[in-house]
Amino acid sequence: MFPEGLKILRFWVDTDTCLDQRSCVIEAPDLLADHQASGGPLIKVTNLDNKDKYHQILNAAWACPVSAINVEFSDGSVESGAGDRIKSLSESLG
Repeated sequence: MFPEGLKILRFWVDTDTCLDQRSCVIEAPDLLADHQASGGPLIKVTNLDNKDKYHQILNAAWACPVSAINVEFSDGSVESGAGDRIKSLSESLG
């Protein structure tokens, strides 16, 4: 279960790290889109107003092979897909 009271405040893509593998776009089609130029996906939506969007961005961060997606939580932490927390939270949603 997703922890009570925990929210995702924002997310971003580290374009210096991104390898344009597009796994994030597959995992989060409502939030991310392919970018014509290199440098990472386009962020289509930043308002994470429901658990489906939480699940998508957590899956995208987890799927990124170079951990280029960063997620900031309401507890003040910032995580990338490299840690176990993103995986655990994603699994708790679905």
